[in-house]
Amino acid sequence: MLTFARADEGRKTPVKVNRLLASMFQLLNQTLPPDVTVELDLEPKLPFILADPNQVEQTVINLAMNAKDAMPKGG
Repeated sequence: MLTFARADEGRKTPVKVNRLLASMFQLLNQTLPPDVTVELDLEPKLPFILADPNQVEQTVINLAMNAKDAMPKGG
């Protein structure tokens, strides 16, 4: 998020969002506590986006961790 605020360009490449999120699914399940269930419901045929894949991954992980922290008893 800080990178976005600084308007840092990063290395932008075409990214297939569904593929990126699917590859992160297992990581999120391993990172979050067992009482938190991660469900993956992807919209088929999403277009490519122009983004830095590392920034997208970090943003999704941060959102998941913030959501976990906002839940009662952390999950």
